[in-house]
Amino acid sequence: MSARRAATAASDRQIQTLSPALRCPSCGSPAEEGAVVCTVCGMAWNVPAPVDPGPSILTAGFSCRTCGATVVCEPGPRSYACAFCGSTYVAEMRGEGLAALVPEFVIPFQVSREQATRVFDPWCHKGFFTPRDVRKAARMDKLQGIYLPFWTFSMRADSTWEAAIGEWWYSDRSKTYTDVAGKTRSKKTQIRHTEWHPLQGRHHSWHFHTLISGSRGLPQDEALAVGPFDLLEMRRYRPEYLAGWLAEPFSVSREEALAACQSAFREAEGERIRAFLPGDTQSGIEWTTTFSQVSEDLLLLPFWIGAYTYRGKLYRYVLNGQTGRAATGTRPKSPVKIGAVVATVLILLLLIVVLSLR
Repeated sequence: MSARRAATAASDRQIQTLSPALRCPSCGSPAEEGAVVCTVCGMAWNVPAPVDPGPSILTAGFSCRTCGATVVCEPGPRSYACAFCGSTYVAEMRGEGLAALVPEFVIPFQVSREQATRVFDPWCHKGFFTPRDVRKAARMDKLQGIYLPFWTFSMRADSTWEAAIGEWWYSDRSKTYTDVAGKTRSKKTQIRHTEWHPLQGRHHSWHFHTLISGSRGLPQDEALAVGPFDLLEMRRYRPEYLAGWLAEPFSVSREEALAACQSAFREAEGERIRAFLPGDTQSGIEWTTTFSQVSEDLLLLPFWIGAYTYRGKLYRYVLNGQTGRAATGTRPKSPVKIGAVVATVLILLLLIVVLSLR
């Protein structure tokens, strides 16, 4: 086994043995820190009195002048590098310059920097076309642990729909033809017909815990590519969870996130209605959806992000800070190696042509 494969296997074993979250000693269900009774089995626990953590520790931060992201962190001396683009061209912010960061819930980090590095390093060098000097650009000091904000929505969807429902029926038809011997023969075939009927009705369903990114630094599809997150491990937000980590204040408002969520739910309603309709086929399906009993929470999810620039182009690696699952990112491609492969293929084709003419 090569050293690189051994490092990858070791990182997988480390991630699989991460320390579990607090659980009920009786039934093993996830337990919220500070709770005195299990919400599943009702067992009471002996827990110490909670300690007041004091004011939020996130009172400093920076804004990136390259990509525009804003990040908050603990005060004190620190070398800043943007988690989203790897740039060090940042402006320090303090006090009133920071947006409020008061989420309801947080999922704590379960993947350490050492574990994330053991996955990140071999990933950067994986692939035949990856340049050898990519290690210098993808420095480990640019691997940042950061909490990103997400809105999570649950709601009821009520839809009214109308459609044309098609039912198939078949008729026999005789077809005459001439065989190879010149004789006239008859063959029966079935013809399928569709009889259409208008139909309309109502449909309702519930949608639960859909995540909408509140970050503009990391796009939604890129952030959720490392999912899923185990939302049962959520904890009530306390400032000490963020000690030693970066965090991005939400820049997508509740209204904007809700609109994006409901747009996705409307499309999902169409798929559910199609699956619900009778008949053999359907056509002209139209529906109108309204939403009610909307509930939402703002939570912070843990990510490891490695962003670096190689020959003027940004490359980014994303790792789930809870489960250790890595996103399928992109790596640089070596033009020298690509050119060598193309040249080899052309030479082989030329040799084949020359040999075939002899």
